Amino acid sequence: MAVYIDTEDPTSSPALECESVRAERWNGFVVPVTTARAFREFIAAWQAMDPNGTWSPTGVTVEPNTERLVYRDGDDNEDRWGLYGVTETGDGLYALDGWTWIEE
Repeated sequence: MAVYIDTEDPTSSPALECESVRAERWNGFVVPVTTARAFREFIAAWQAMDPNGTWSPTGVTVEPNTERLVYRDGDDNEDRWGLYGVTETGDGLYALDGWTWIEE
């Protein structure tokens, strides 16, 4: 399943591959549930498409003690998401609220 950031033409923008979306929405937007790896790949795709932007794949980290997913963009803005669950292979899953995600 894929979700997009709500832009003028979302399907021409990189998609975030996610395991699912939560039933609850955040401010009317979907909340994707995904892995840190998939989120990092999404940020890298955006950086490739918008090299002058603030996208920073190296800013996607998982805190070792809390298992929180942290994203720091090129302007030092920070988002944090708690561990939501785990995949069958043991990868952490995170519900990425706070962004304007949509399904297409």
